[in-house]
Amino acid sequence: MTAITDRTSTDEVAAVQLYYTTDTGTVDYDAIATAIQNNDTSAGYDVEDLITAYLEGTGTLPEYMMSPEAFISNPEDYSWLWDEDVVTSLQQLGDIHSSDAALLNAINDFIAYGPQATTTAAEESSDSTSSGLSEIETFLSQELEMSEEESADVANEVFDLFNTSDLSDVMSLFISMGNPGVALLLYTAYALNPQSRDLQDAALDVIDDSSDEMEDLMDKLQDIDPEDVAAQYDAQAISQQLSVVATTLQTMTEFIQTAQDVVDEMMRLASELSRTSNQTTGTIISNIV
Repeated sequence: MTAITDRTSTDEVAAVQLYYTTDTGTVDYDAIATAIQNNDTSAGYDVEDLITAYLEGTGTLPEYMMSPEAFISNPEDYSWLWDEDVVTSLQQLGDIHSSDAALLNAINDFIAYGPQATTTAAEESSDSTSSGLSEIETFLSQELEMSEEESADVANEVFDLFNTSDLSDVMSLFISMGNPGVALLLYTAYALNPQSRDLQDAALDVIDDSSDEMEDLMDKLQDIDPEDVAAQYDAQAISQQLSVVATTLQTMTEFIQTAQDVVDEMMRLASELSRTSNQTTGTIISNIV
């Protein structure tokens, strides 16, 4: 008896395949796939044994495992497909068939699609939200001297505002509150900055293409025989082309820097505007008190 995985041997695979052999002498792999999908272990073999038998016999996984997002909307409903023994067997089968890139990717994608991955993502999101709320509460209690209860309430309202409101509404809100600096910061971070990155990416594409063109021109220039008088005209034309490409590279490089300078300057001005607004508000409050 030879082990294929820690959970399944060659004898067990043969037994599964024999159990699902039809009267015509062929193995009914569709029936095995159905048993896997329905957690049907009535034949006395675990899901990981059925999966191993299916893969060893067909060279692939059932269709619903190869593209689970198309067949399984909620992994929790098929939790047995991601039991620890099943996942371990799949990982070992992936190692055995690592030369089959498509199968290996499908196995990894299937494991990642499981409920444990969904749970982890939800936990990380919850942790991130909790951390953000804590930072807001700390600022409110320390800087504005709010009570613990008040700071917690305001922090939740701030989070709800940004999670449920359209960004333009949020910016309008800050402007109406007399703090255009925050609105400008929002615009810079969520609108201008991504647009600038898109422009910079476009410039980088031009630089990449121009670099390839320059490399080709340099190769052509090196291939020219300097003693061939007729070839001197070609050399001159290539040199002119190189000059154009070099100018393009310089222009795009300067454009990228300029685009970044605009964003940086907007961030600086917005921060200064917000700080000045806060100081003014603080002075007004102090005079009232």
